[in-house]
Amino acid sequence: MNFDSNENELLALEKFYFKKNQDISNLINLNLINQYESSTTELINAIYSMQSKIDLSKEAIRHSGISIRNQISEKIVSQANKSPKNTELINNKLHIIDIIEDIFAHISVNKELSSTALYLIRSLILPILQLAIADDFFIHNKYHPARDFLYTFSNASLGLINNQSKENNPLYLKLKRIAIDLNQANPLSTADFRQADNELKEFISYQKKNANTQSHSSERFLEAKIHSEIESCIKNKQVPDGIMTILNKVWKNVMLDIYSDDSCNEDDREKATTFINSLLFSIKPSKTDIEKRRLEKIMPVINQELEDGM
Repeated sequence: MNFDSNENELLALEKFYFKKNQDISNLINLNLINQYESSTTELINAIYSMQSKIDLSKEAIRHSGISIRNQISEKIVSQANKSPKNTELINNKLHIIDIIEDIFAHISVNKELSSTALYLIRSLILPILQLAIADDFFIHNKYHPARDFLYTFSNASLGLINNQSKENNPLYLKLKRIAIDLNQANPLSTADFRQADNELKEFISYQKKNANTQSHSSERFLEAKIHSEIESCIKNKQVPDGIMTILNKVWKNVMLDIYSDDSCNEDDREKATTFINSLLFSIKPSKTDIEKRRLEKIMPVINQELEDGM
């Protein structure tokens, strides 16, 4: 999920919003609207004061309906003892806010992201914004650590599913912890995002290795269980080589699929074992009349099971 695969797109976005910001400033001057020119430090401090109020323990981040840009403007202007209604904030980096909001809006339209994932991703908008205002290289460097981190975090969030227990989900807990740490950090630096990116990548790598190990271990356990089932069925019986080949080369794999499929129940597993007993019964050399009638009934079933299994 690369939010800006083309470096020129983000640079073009900066030019667009920078010009738009200048046009607004010119319009303010023409209409003699009150102005307050803030420093970059004031911008960053206002952003951090908003970050510190984000509570990731809530089910979702509450949005006031007011844009982040307007929230920041109102906060700075009010702190300067000016009226937010009659005073326009001026700063040559206000356009960065629009760019960051656009980036997160672009990420949010991905329909593969659950609401849980979206809420965690949105919690990063203020830390990313704080860094983007302080560090011009965020916009101009496609491989900036914070941009790498946002890419890693967004892709990892695809693994989060709605209605899944959050407090027992290692991925959710890791993403939440990282989001909390970044929101609490002040001031934020490029190193903070580099560290968060490396930490998350190491976690994902470990989880994949652990999942593969568990998968192999589970498969070996099932193979041993199925082998034991087959051995139990053929114990003390003379089984032709051809039938043994069917059991070990074909039916063993069929049983492995059934045993490892969560949608299969105990009845399905029992039917797989019953097939072995039916197959062995069908090759019994001498049969009574009752056994012959039973064989006539089960042969179509045996043939169908073999056909389905193969």
